[in-house]
Amino acid sequence: MPTRSMSEPVPPDLSIVLATYNEIDNLPELIRRIAAILKVNHEIIFCDDGSKDGTKEFIVDYCSTHSNGKYILSDVKQTTLIARYRGVMASTGRFVVIMDSDLQHPPEKLIEIYNKLNEGYDMVIASRFAPGGSTGDRKAIRGVISRAASFISKILLKSARGISDPMSNFIGFRRDLNIIIDRKWRGFEIPLCIMSSNKNLKIAEIGYVFKERTAGSSKVTQNMKFMKIFIREMINYRNNEKKVGK
Repeated sequence: MPTRSMSEPVPPDLSIVLATYNEIDNLPELIRRIAAILKVNHEIIFCDDGSKDGTKEFIVDYCSTHSNGKYILSDVKQTTLIARYRGVMASTGRFVVIMDSDLQHPPEKLIEIYNKLNEGYDMVIASRFAPGGSTGDRKAIRGVISRAASFISKILLKSARGISDPMSNFIGFRRDLNIIIDRKWRGFEIPLCIMSSNKNLKIAEIGYVFKERTAGSSKVTQNMKFMKIFIREMINYRNNEKKVGK
């Protein structure tokens, strides 16, 4: 039976991927709340896109004093799709959670996501529309865009049908799932990428209350430019489904 050296680090059970861009007003509070609630062995992977407000310096300092911290720094702005993908590829946990770094996703839900994954689910989606969930006080324009994007995703993707909140970017999943992606793609929705890249996933949804950010500005383009990129992204994922035979 193979044995582990006393000096060899124990792999984390959970990897948390945070894509960041100018989040110095939110990130320290998020990290504090994660540490307060999450008692399982975990790592935090920061994927920063050239922040100019002190976020990058906070990340480097945190990782220099916390062995569970990793970072991937980019000097140019990437799409959130590619930033999250790079974080997932750098993860080493059994499970991976992707969440926003702006406090719109409550870190207190991490335990519930982790527990569901341990029950045998391939993916767990924190949903604004599952029992106990709510869209909260989000801005009207975000609601319109989110509903339109959800409708489009369900038309184009078999994977999105039957999911109450396919636009959720607060998810957990097994790290060994396939992710079919081209780094040249632009986009936002790695959960839909994962769902379209795998057959017969066992998916659970748990409710969460969305919180509008109180500091900083949204990184999602709230206009037709977003929809143009999004539709192209969904077509890429439809091609994923064809590749895996859905």
